[in-house]
Amino acid sequence: MREQLADVSPLLNGYAGSPILVIDDEVSYVSNIEDPRNHWLYYAFKGFGVLRDRGTPIHHFITIATGPGIDAIGAMEILSPERVTVTDLVPAAIERAKKNIARYQKTGKKIPVSFAIGNLCEPLGDDKADIIYANIPNIPIEPERKYKLMDGITAATFFDPETVDGVPDRLNQYLLALQYTFLLQAKKNLTQDGRVIVNLGARFPMELVGELFDKAGYDYDVLYFGFKKQTEPTDTIPGYARYEGDSVTFIYYPYKQAMQLLEGKDVQNIDDLMTIVKSLGISATEALQRSRQGEEMGHIVTLLEAKPRKR
Repeated sequence: MREQLADVSPLLNGYAGSPILVIDDEVSYVSNIEDPRNHWLYYAFKGFGVLRDRGTPIHHFITIATGPGIDAIGAMEILSPERVTVTDLVPAAIERAKKNIARYQKTGKKIPVSFAIGNLCEPLGDDKADIIYANIPNIPIEPERKYKLMDGITAATFFDPETVDGVPDRLNQYLLALQYTFLLQAKKNLTQDGRVIVNLGARFPMELVGELFDKAGYDYDVLYFGFKKQTEPTDTIPGYARYEGDSVTFIYYPYKQAMQLLEGKDVQNIDDLMTIVKSLGISATEALQRSRQGEEMGHIVTLLEAKPRKR
């Protein structure tokens, strides 16, 4: 059977000069290529463009939880690091990433790439990088579905809660446990001036972002931000709704109404964005009900840059 391929070059915001074809199947988590502004990698690559414009040399770029390897390809196209390391917890994901990157490198940049299988930064050993990029899951998988995690079907959305420990309660309640664990681990793998780049859907109050980085010992900035449609709503929204309670609410917005409010607005920073759409905010529980009735939901997306604090 011939592999179905998708051209992901639209995600690169004009940085790609020719089509970039990757495997598109039910387990590769390749979606919304035809609608790039609603794909999380669109915002990651916008942020990579900001880094490129700074002109800072990047010797080593690492991507954590790569999935199909598109983030690594985008880093090679936009940032041109001297070498790249690609990791994922799921062996099948690494095999697809290898195929996609090999196909890209036939016509793209011939940058050395190494691959590692394991959880977060654990497979990196003592290797160090100037940038460690991560777009990692928020939602813990239920014990009865845990066996599905390693086949790659749900790995982009869910994680095994047994892989994290010692997370501050408030961060745990808002499903930031894996991000917190990643930030702690990444410190040993950053060069002296290295930084992490975290792709994070802001479905919670922004002060939680400050708390996340502060408790992990980092100073952070918003590198890029935007508003996107919730893709894979039947997988994602129920997970957030399940963890809501009296003191925890995740924030969604009716997508079409929010886009109407944002149309023509000059949004300079994330505070402006949140102010414009604030009146439309609803809980994940309500978003789930409305999504099941066919209404599209949206959320704020952030690309965050952070450096460990100097002791």
